[in-house]
Amino acid sequence: MDSGLISLDATETDADLLVLLQPRAIPLLLAHDPDALKHVELSGNAALASVVQKLVTGLAWDPEEDLSRIVGDIAAHRIAAAGRDFIGWQREAFQRTAENFAEYLTEENPMLVRRTEFDRFVLDLDMLEKELDGFEMRFSTLVKSASGTGV
Repeated sequence: MDSGLISLDATETDADLLVLLQPRAIPLLLAHDPDALKHVELSGNAALASVVQKLVTGLAWDPEEDLSRIVGDIAAHRIAAAGRDFIGWQREAFQRTAENFAEYLTEENPMLVRRTEFDRFVLDLDMLEKELDGFEMRFSTLVKSASGTGV
């Protein structure tokens, strides 16, 4: 269309490009995450697919600009700032909750161990295994010498 809008095509023709979005791709695309394209399947015209891929990764939607057309610049700016603050608050709350849960599982109700404790445990196991190998060698030498003397 001349206006740049997308509309339904009433003609029955094969599509030049088919874009299949997995549900998890949408928030990743909105967050401009480069991993979003792993959840987007493009099939059809390779040149058109390349252009669409560049558009998806390069274009940034400015919700504040679109909102300003409805409520005005100042209100849109304040609403967008409140939205960013809310998202930041959620992210921070999730981070704190995850840290508190990890601390609970490692300190208060130890169901998990810290990486440093696990590494120390592995080193202790290796040392114990070496000592056990040495003990087995000494024991087998002792058994051989005892069987050779007829005891």
